[in-house]
Amino acid sequence: MNWEAVGAIGEVAGGIVVIVTILYLARQIRENSRIAKAESQRALLETAQIWAPIATTPGLVTELRKAVQSYESLDPDSQGRFTFMLYPLINRVESAYRMHQQGMIDEDAYLGWMYALAAFLREPGLSAWWSDLKQVIGPEFIAALDEILLDEEVPPLSSAWKFLGRES
Repeated sequence: MNWEAVGAIGEVAGGIVVIVTILYLARQIRENSRIAKAESQRALLETAQIWAPIATTPGLVTELRKAVQSYESLDPDSQGRFTFMLYPLINRVESAYRMHQQGMIDEDAYLGWMYALAAFLREPGLSAWWSDLKQVIGPEFIAALDEILLDEEVPPLSSAWKFLGRES
């Protein structure tokens, strides 16, 4: 065997090692992407806990009900509390929108968040509130959400959460 044959065998072996390494790295990248996507979706699902203070603080459900019926009739303190109650939801939905754009959550999870917020914003008392809040939220997200709000199939949230539709 001469040195040229040994060199050729070395080049073939090196090529095989490079191919195996590339295949291994591609598999690792896919696995890491799958884990990151699952973690993103899990983190969004955990945000349901933002409602715990509303459910456990006396009077907040009543205030939430009044806000969705007629936000403008609330006193300034109640309007502020309502905004601070609902803003985390908007923040989470905007996060879902951005994650969906980056392929970090699937279409169903994204649409679930968007339609849930749209159902809230369909409540009769929230149009003025939403118009004001639009000024401090990203325009791309606003456009996507406004498109969903045009869908006549999205009912107001009070049709599912009956306690939102009645005065106390």
